[in-house]
Amino acid sequence: MQIFTQPVPGNMAGLADRISAELRRMHIFSHLRGYYYLIHILMQVVPWPGRPFAVTKQLYPDAGRSFGVSPASVERAVRTSIAACWNRGGRDVLDQMAGTCLDKCPTSAQFIGIVADYIRRTR
Repeated sequence: MQIFTQPVPGNMAGLADRISAELRRMHIFSHLRGYYYLIHILMQVVPWPGRPFAVTKQLYPDAGRSFGVSPASVERAVRTSIAACWNRGGRDVLDQMAGTCLDKCPTSAQFIGIVADYIRRTR
């Protein structure tokens, strides 16, 4: 299965390393299943700014197929990882990425958008 429909700009291995580093900076570590799902999802979102992605209809099912789990399992693991970031010390980093102080924990789509935009801005 081909995830990308067009050539991907830049070095994909470098992008995966960058995403991984940013997730760890937000206290989302590799012992969480959502860590791997978020890397997979962000690898699809970051290279194409402005392209709309349907999180529940496109990104979760694709990640589920790639990892052999249901889209609901991907969604739950991603939400758990975001909660870990929010509750265990990554909130300051997330605020810095968003460029504002977040009042409440972001939704999965908001989180993915914040991280993807930050990585694009700071390449």
